[in-house]
Amino acid sequence: MTNILLVDDRPENLLALEAILEPLDQTLLYAHSGEEALRQLLHHNVAVILLDVQMPLLDGFETAMLIKQRERTKHIPIITAPATGGAAEGAGAGRAPPRERRALPLPRGSAARPDLDRDAKR
Repeated sequence: MTNILLVDDRPENLLALEAILEPLDQTLLYAHSGEEALRQLLHHNVAVILLDVQMPLLDGFETAMLIKQRERTKHIPIITAPATGGAAEGAGAGRAPPRERRALPLPRGSAARPDLDRDAKR
């Protein structure tokens, strides 16, 4: 079985991800913060990380940068979840303000970012 790391500070989001991914019959690992995600990666090998970008303290962008700096974890694909709020709660209500966005380094010719060429032509 493959390990999938789910990182979100909101339990209801982790529950929704679990419901979506459970039919895949893979091992789901959970982290409620960036710090907890880094601890999980010390103890487990994972195939992919689903990462909320807007979390208090260590946000998703900072967490991803730290993951990509470590030799052991830099190869792990990271899928980020955009921070959006519903109409009832308002965008980002009760959550830390968004921080400056930073691009993660990707290998040249990476199929993970086919939009890079299109953006460069603008």
